[in-house]
Amino acid sequence: SRAVRNNLGKVLYYEGTSIDITERKIVESAQLLQQQISNILNEILRNTNKYISLDECFLNTLKILVTAPFLSLLEKGGIFLVDPVDDVLVLKTHLNFPVEQQQLCSRVLFDNCLCGKAAKTGQVLYTQKIDEQHEIAYNGIIPHGHYIIPILSTNKVSGIIVVYLSEGHEKNQDEIEFLKSVADILSGAIRREQAEKMMQEKHDLLIESQSNAHIGNWSHDLITNEIYWSDESFRIIGRERQDLTVEDVYSFTHIDDMHVLHDVVKESTAGKMGMDHEIRIFRPNGEIRWINNRWFSIYDKNGKEIKRLGTHQDVTERKKVEQELRESEEKLQSVMRIARQLELARTPNEIVIPLQEEVQKIIGYTSSWVYLIEENAEYAQLFSSAGAKETDLVDQVSTIKI
Repeated sequence: SRAVRNNLGKVLYYEGTSIDITERKIVESAQLLQQQISNILNEILRNTNKYISLDECFLNTLKILVTAPFLSLLEKGGIFLVDPVDDVLVLKTHLNFPVEQQQLCSRVLFDNCLCGKAAKTGQVLYTQKIDEQHEIAYNGIIPHGHYIIPILSTNKVSGIIVVYLSEGHEKNQDEIEFLKSVADILSGAIRREQAEKMMQEKHDLLIESQSNAHIGNWSHDLITNEIYWSDESFRIIGRERQDLTVEDVYSFTHIDDMHVLHDVVKESTAGKMGMDHEIRIFRPNGEIRWINNRWFSIYDKNGKEIKRLGTHQDVTERKKVEQELRESEEKLQSVMRIARQLELARTPNEIVIPLQEEVQKIIGYTSSWVYLIEENAEYAQLFSSAGAKETDLVDQVSTIKI
């Protein structure tokens, strides 16, 4: 507006224009609301991505919600998760629940009270006041209303958010849509924790399986020269977890098996895809263990080996059994040879000399004696001997009492 004046400067009247800015104000208000909603959702999303427990994440979310300027919430709320075994809601965290309510609401059956009904139907539940649906009550309860929002995961209820309204608060669809967005964010956090828990369980199972089977896994990045060994691999070699180098591995490899290790490394570098060999290693206490080492290699587009991935297995007990079987087989073969020789023998030496040779193979004795026993005799007479012997000893054992 402006003033219209006469020649003397006296104001005669004012003139001006008026513009209806209602629509602009509505748009500005809507933009402000959208900005506030976006800020709150981003804050809740950042909260779910922190390295904190799910309970702490839930509590932070409730605190953020009750301070949202576009919501008329009481400073009170709770988040429940579904126990899939019993179809029951378990109170995970709350804001300003009195002790009696914490006890009464610690486990809520499906279809019981408002929260249980929302969990069973998977639908948002609104109530303006305490009514007959509000089955759980306690001393000192104050009048209020509710929004109860199911947390859905692949159309299945995994929990619920319950927020408190002033009694008589009118139902607002925009508020409900906002709270459903919050529930979607929490659903992602729940699924992520479940996935992490499953991964941890699988990792624990792998560790247990490796321990039971005495199998460890390892990798060697040939570009960075970084070596990784699992806990079980370190247990196999009897050492504490430590940073390893190739030289460390060679240092506790049995010297007689170094050529095996060198050969398979050369073959792997040359392009052989799968390696499988057995070597001996020394533990710090001097104990020798047999290790089966298997790996496959990863090559770049030029055929250069860039990484090895493999397993260690302690096969010491298997090696012991194999050795025992070989020794048992050798003894059996030796006894069979002795039996055949006895059948063919015609002179004492034809008996004693082969017998001594087989005995030496089996038990390491370097001499043997054969005695003849007459019927009803009290003494056995030396018949023949073979192998290393002392004259005095032979004289002493030429006759032995039976």
